[in-house]
Amino acid sequence: PFLLVALLLIMYFRKFQGRMHVQEDEVLIEMITELRERLHIQPKDGYVLSTERLGMRMARNHLKVIAKRSMEAAARLSVFQDDFDQHFFDSFCMCLLQRGSEVDLTNSEQYRNLCDWLLEQCRILLLHSNHTRDLERRMQHVDSGTMATSLLLPHCLQSVLTRIFAKERANKLLQVKLEKIRNLSKEERYLFFKTKITSIKLWRDDISLFRRLQLLAQQLMADLVKSCEQRFQEMLKEYGSGLLKYAPNIPGAQAEEESSRSWHDYSSTFKPQSGPVNVGIGRQDTVGAVRYGEREKSEARTSFEGMMQGGGFECLDEEIFIVQLHTRSRVLNDGFQKAVMDVLISHCSSGALCSLPSSSYDSLPTNGQTVPELPCMFREGLGVVKVHFARVKSVSRMREKLRDYAPPNPKGIWPLCCNILDPVRLCLVCDGPSQMVQVAEWFEAFSSSGPLTLCRVKNKFAWEVVEDGYRDLKLHVIYRGEEDLQIIGEIQIQDSQLYSLHTQMHRLYSIKRAYSVHYYLNSVFR
Repeated sequence: PFLLVALLLIMYFRKFQGRMHVQEDEVLIEMITELRERLHIQPKDGYVLSTERLGMRMARNHLKVIAKRSMEAAARLSVFQDDFDQHFFDSFCMCLLQRGSEVDLTNSEQYRNLCDWLLEQCRILLLHSNHTRDLERRMQHVDSGTMATSLLLPHCLQSVLTRIFAKERANKLLQVKLEKIRNLSKEERYLFFKTKITSIKLWRDDISLFRRLQLLAQQLMADLVKSCEQRFQEMLKEYGSGLLKYAPNIPGAQAEEESSRSWHDYSSTFKPQSGPVNVGIGRQDTVGAVRYGEREKSEARTSFEGMMQGGGFECLDEEIFIVQLHTRSRVLNDGFQKAVMDVLISHCSSGALCSLPSSSYDSLPTNGQTVPELPCMFREGLGVVKVHFARVKSVSRMREKLRDYAPPNPKGIWPLCCNILDPVRLCLVCDGPSQMVQVAEWFEAFSSSGPLTLCRVKNKFAWEVVEDGYRDLKLHVIYRGEEDLQIIGEIQIQDSQLYSLHTQMHRLYSIKRAYSVHYYLNSVFR
């Protein structure tokens, strides 16, 4: 009896599995049909599948043949299936590009349709939310079109039936796509884009297509800016002006410079006749994370004078200082992050240590993969602070930041890399503006003792206008580590909703600022 039951179960499972495969095959066939219509790659357009039967009057040698597996790869991409194979899709793209023995990127209608369709897929994957309003509108259009044509049945039965079945098929495909998109989280959609879509060879072959992707990223960023401003207005209604006014009095700190810097100001730190320069406490050279003596000043002075004689001005090479700052960051990063955790844990409720990923927070991972959630006590009651660790700022990103600080930037004083205040950093995400201000006050109170000293506050919530629409509260603190080594690090305090928007905005910005898809992939996978 046991063997008989086992045999029946195996037969039932195989039958059920067979039905599932049949259903999947049916959907895939429908997807292929719809995509061929969309891209104009049907027999009437001069394209056939390798397994497609042709009529007597059609000669295969006059048609372009698309391999079945290549076409299936494109259909799987249309619904973001995990088994999508980019290598077969590359073959599909090449088939649409090929004209005789040459590759044509300009005169192919099919290629233009392919690019438009591929960008539509990217748009769906890069949206902040998985809303499907565009697809739902298309479904409504399909339904209304079907109802309208059904009224004409007595007059042209055959043509109307054909149109109705076509509408039903389109509706079915849209429903499949809607269900697939709704079941994908934002992280899953972005992972598919990052690992699958960007691996497609077409981005490297046609730089103009990547430029169109960058324009799409810019449009989506503009939508996120509106969402950020909407959330900011909600926060003002919720907490009033308390968040706007948060600006603690920090001894020795200077007000934000607003006047432009000249090249004379830039050279003030290495010119002997300029005398001592007061740069405040908000620079890395004031804490020894960037070091230079008379030798470095003399070399800078010689280089700068030679540049002046040549009639041009540009920033001096700072590679040695960037290496200094990056090395100091790597040495002190773990200690900085654990010192921040000390402050947070001192405000945790009883039993909070149990929520950490280890029995001792001394072994907390700082690779950005784990996000500890600390149950902290606020004036309103218990709340959660999420700690998002970050890697040390890379040397390449430090080099890029130098361009931002060059004159006439108000911070344009040599060495420019001393203005990089986030070589070590992390982000604390709270639930609303009241909790944000309280967390900032914890670090303000802790500044008088311990290894963290508050040296600067950058409150973008107090700004009337922000360039990218993104607001946050940044605390820059001096961290004193072992052997009295010091560095300025950044603690970003953010609202949970704004953090989600900013995460997506940062992903889009990575696309927008990339020189090529190769540069983009290096930046997201490093």
